[in-house]
Amino acid sequence: LLVARQYNGVVWDTAHVVQPYLKEPLLRNGRKWDIRSYVLCTSLLPMRIYLFTEAIVRYASAPYAPNSSERAVVLTNTFVGKRVLNSGVSPITGSLHDLAASYDRHNASRPAYVVLLERMRLTIAKLFLAAEPSFERTYRDKYSRVFACSNCYHLFGVDLIA
Repeated sequence: LLVARQYNGVVWDTAHVVQPYLKEPLLRNGRKWDIRSYVLCTSLLPMRIYLFTEAIVRYASAPYAPNSSERAVVLTNTFVGKRVLNSGVSPITGSLHDLAASYDRHNASRPAYVVLLERMRLTIAKLFLAAEPSFERTYRDKYSRVFACSNCYHLFGVDLIA
């Protein structure tokens, strides 16, 4: 994972997060999945964040095939899934509790939900710590004159890919 203004010959005006494609994703019921979590930032200077523990697990709308490039197979995006299945999001979304329960049988010493939340907190904390200088710079340069508000907050959607 890296932040770059160019990658493989493509140049952008602003920095982008670039990560390699996962060749062997963790599957559940034969499908790729990710976790959409929400983080509330109540202060940028100094940074103060809170993780909402009721995350959404999003599933690809078709079973995984290693060499496929079909959107329904490789994307966990709910917009794509609704169109492919011609339905709402219920068949392609689930709860963090359900996901963790499916892994509890593999490790009886600690509940998978607890382990998953600990790892999510650690990963998200590292992500926001790495982004903190950029947030501070952006806030000071662009938003401090517009949003001079001590009671303002930011809500971030953070996707964790397995």
